[in-house]
Amino acid sequence: MPLAQKIYSLNPLTHSGDEILMAPSPHGAKLSPNNHLACFDFMYYASVGTQPYEWQSSWSPVWRHIGRYLEFTEPIIDIVKGYVRRALQVITYELPPFITVHARRGDFVHQCWDVPSQCLAPLSAYVRKVKEIQGAIFVKFGIKVTEVLITSDETDLAFWKEVQAEGWKYIDHVAERTLDQYGEWYVPIIDIVAQSMGIGFVGSIDSTVSIVSAHRVEDWNQGITRMVNWGGRE
Repeated sequence: MPLAQKIYSLNPLTHSGDEILMAPSPHGAKLSPNNHLACFDFMYYASVGTQPYEWQSSWSPVWRHIGRYLEFTEPIIDIVKGYVRRALQVITYELPPFITVHARRGDFVHQCWDVPSQCLAPLSAYVRKVKEIQGAIFVKFGIKVTEVLITSDETDLAFWKEVQAEGWKYIDHVAERTLDQYGEWYVPIIDIVAQSMGIGFVGSIDSTVSIVSAHRVEDWNQGITRMVNWGGRE
């Protein structure tokens, strides 16, 4: 929902007299909508222009003017570098260039009523995008990046066996005892911070985590990103 066209005081898209009374107050008061107060209780799909869900676009004012400046703190960055260093089995302090992948799967499988058996993108789809990025990175930076770090909410062990067969690495939060050491919020936070450290990133279309991580890699690292479709879409 584009906010500007709804609430701009001079000739807005709709006028207060055209709006309906959604519900009376808890005390039973019934006040008609007016032009002096705008109240929004759910901002996830809000936008400032005519395109809904504009977070997906690089020109999004919310990202360009606010989001890109919300950086992670140094303590969390240091923690995550340690996780990444151990996952990649790097003994040096400096991390090598690497590509990060976010394969969102858990709740997506419940959003494909028409093609449930084809809902989730196979790992091979992410592999193709990683190869695309490797080629693009070589053209742009003149380096060959072979290290790939994948994050996912997948719990099927068969998926992780495929990951290992590709030679990709991942953060093992069970072995790291992340939950015991830091609490449940740190599991996704560590994954998200790690995603932002890549010189390339492959995400899952329509995933907010993927969208924001892609922006971070593009703007913070001048990296290259791709998205993988799911739900039986090409």
